[in-house]
Amino acid sequence: MEEEIRREFSEIKKEILSLKDSLRLKEEQIQTLKESLKYKDKKIEDLEESLKDKDFERKELIQQMKQKQLKIEKLKQTLNNQVSLAEKDKKISELQNIINQLNEKLEKTEEILENKESEGIFSKGEIIDFTNLETNYQKILNKMNEILINTLHSVNIIVPCITDLEKLSLYDIKSNIMVKISCLIDPNIKEHAELFDEYQFSENISIRNYEREDKFIILRDNEELLFSIIGNEENNPLTFYTRDTEHIKALTPMVMDIWLRSKKI
Repeated sequence: MEEEIRREFSEIKKEILSLKDSLRLKEEQIQTLKESLKYKDKKIEDLEESLKDKDFERKELIQQMKQKQLKIEKLKQTLNNQVSLAEKDKKISELQNIINQLNEKLEKTEEILENKESEGIFSKGEIIDFTNLETNYQKILNKMNEILINTLHSVNIIVPCITDLEKLSLYDIKSNIMVKISCLIDPNIKEHAELFDEYQFSENISIRNYEREDKFIILRDNEELLFSIIGNEENNPLTFYTRDTEHIKALTPMVMDIWLRSKKI
């Protein structure tokens, strides 16, 4: 029995060490973020005051995490064979929950900082250099979904590959909405063929083969447009969104040209 308790205690110690490593990694990530913020352009100086408050909040969270680490260390020193395994598990679980809550707060703080930073960059009214501006493709698809579900009459969709359509809520829109889709479809690939047959079964969906695999586009009711061109570098598409009627009027012929050049299967 004593050997089993020692083995259980040893496993708990390993879990505690693992938690320490996780916390140390978070501290390194925070340090990296702080160093990155130091080199921001003078053009966002007016943003620095708001960042100070967030930075202070973040430091407080880090300090709380350090205090929790100390509690874990003290717990390791004070636990002994007189404490039941159930009590050990309970205390470890409570500390883990607290650490998880602090991690969530820290992640939210970092997200706020990133959003504030973006607001500072894009609120200057200057020409934006998209050459090295990274955009997550999942965010593009999420935005396409937001536009798609607001469709009232018709929508044009262009994606690199037919498998990308699985990330869009095509079956959540009404059956009276006309949907035109251009994307890569390789009939020799089983998954492509099965998806094509599935979408073709819907009377309101028309789908054609567009082989260039270079764009994410959605045009809704000629009222809303998301246009994204894939760049040379990974996660570097030229992406913009607009509801301006003149913008949409100018770009609609390009969207329709892709549809016309897409091949029927």
